[in-house]
Amino acid sequence: MVNQIEVDFGGKLEIKMTDMVNRLLLEQEERQRQMDDIKYQMDIKDKMLHEKTKYEREEMRDRYSAMDSVVKAEFQRKDEAIMGLQHSLETQLKTINGWLKQEELARNQQEINLRTEISKAQDTIRYDVDSFKSQQVQVTEKISEMIKMEVDSRLQTDQESKSLYQGLIRNAMQEIQTFKESQDVMM
Repeated sequence: MVNQIEVDFGGKLEIKMTDMVNRLLLEQEERQRQMDDIKYQMDIKDKMLHEKTKYEREEMRDRYSAMDSVVKAEFQRKDEAIMGLQHSLETQLKTINGWLKQEELARNQQEINLRTEISKAQDTIRYDVDSFKSQQVQVTEKISEMIKMEVDSRLQTDQESKSLYQGLIRNAMQEIQTFKESQDVMM
């Protein structure tokens, strides 16, 4: 019986072991399949990512190329606009320089005319001042002569008045002397 149990138990154990080994092998195969599937999916994802990256690079290159051509066109348009503005500015500067030269010539002519007029006015003023001075000299001489005549006349009048006063005073003194003498005689 013990042998039998041992054989039975050994058979069952063997079946169980075989079952377990089969199950482990199946699980290992399944894991291997899953690993292969995961590797396959990873490879596909890597390929897709690689393709996507490649596509994005190509798209980025196309965008950069398009943007580069747009920027170049914009720069060319701006360069043309700048050249146009520069040409317009140069034309305007030439026109302004011409106007400035004309204005400078006109101003120089005005300065010459003004200097001529100032010179004429200075000559006229000198002539008027000289005339006024000579007239003042004549007036001063006449006034001096009139003052001298007035002073002489007043001196003469003063001398005559003095002589007259002295004569009157002498006469008055003589009359007083005469009156005094007559009073002395009467007394």
